[in-house]
Order: sequence, then structure tokens, then C-alpha cells
Amino acid sequence: LKLLDLKTDATKEIGVKTIAEKCAFGRARKNIIYCAAPRSASANGLPDTWWQGKIQFTDDFVLIDAPSGNYSLLALKSEGWADVTQPKITSDDSYLVFQDKKTGSLWSLKLK
Repeated sequence: LKLLDLKTDATKEIGVKTIAEKCAFGRARKNIIYCAAPRSASANGLPDTWWQGKIQFTDDFVLIDAPSGNYSLLALKSEGWADVTQPKITSDDSYLVFQDKKTGSLWSLKLK
């Protein structure tokens, strides 16, 4: 995962292994990014094999501070979460809503 500063054209490598489709910017806290990160991800064929449905992930959630690039684990479940797709943040950043790619189920994670 990389971040691009549109003002300076600088690219910042983030230490989170995921794809942009599993991330959403905060709405109330504009410099915060919430991402689902696969517990184990092989770089071989990603993200095409995931988009094609040939592989699935069990994701954990991380919170990324965009200006610094620092990140921290936001939520972890022993059995893992879903294979997150289409994450959305509510207007007050209180919930992260997402779909499980495996089942199509809709989930939410309370953030505050």
C-alpha cells in the first residue's frame, strides 16, 4: 500500500500489505485511513486472483495516519473477520460498514 501526496507528488510506502479496495478514508477525521489487511497474503498474482475470486482472505483492521504513515491494529478477532470489500465509513466515523466477499453478508464495526 502506498500513499501519494497530490501537492508534492511524493509517494510514501506504508507497511500494510493490502489493496486500496479494502480501504476507506475517514469522513470526520480526513487524515485517517481504515483498511482491512489480509492475515496472510502471497504477492503472487495479487490482486487479480482475489478480484477473480480464486483466492480469499481473512482480514484484520488497521488504522493508518496518512500524514505520518504510522499504523496500528484497530480490531483483531481470533477467528478473523470476513474477506472485506467495499468498506464505507459513516459520516461521524463511528462505524465502518463493509461486505464479506465470501458470503455477500453486510457487516459493521463500531469505531467509537
